[in-house]
Amino acid sequence: MAKLIAKNCTVKYSIGTAIVDGTAATLATAVTPATEMRAFAKSVTQSVTVNTINLTALGDVYEQKMPTTFAGSITLELYVDGVRITNSSMIGFPMKVTVDVDGAGAATSETWVGMIADCGWGTQSETEQTESITINLGVAGQTTWSS
Repeated sequence: MAKLIAKNCTVKYSIGTAIVDGTAATLATAVTPATEMRAFAKSVTQSVTVNTINLTALGDVYEQKMPTTFAGSITLELYVDGVRITNSSMIGFPMKVTVDVDGAGAATSETWVGMIADCGWGTQSETEQTESITINLGVAGQTTWSS
């Protein structure tokens, strides 16, 4: 059965100090209880794909594929509470995100590290302000997607 997102799905985040340049990211603020930055999530989406090479021989009946690399992204839609998290000058910066689905802590948390690829902001009359952030996983200088 699918897990429902609780009403208090929180996102802890830290943004890097410089654009991704192939070296390990230096995060501006460590994501710890004393210094974490938080936001409430409206939605969180993870997408992962695999790149393959075709190893089909001349006489094969079926295609023979082999995975080579993986690519992925995380898309966050967050409620804006005063100050936006990102702006267009942060595109290309590394970002570490921990999503706590139901407030239970580590048991229900996922953590990813990637690069801010897209960000946007929007509002409508008599509705909440939201910000969307897309983080590309698997960027140069990062050895893992999670940390």
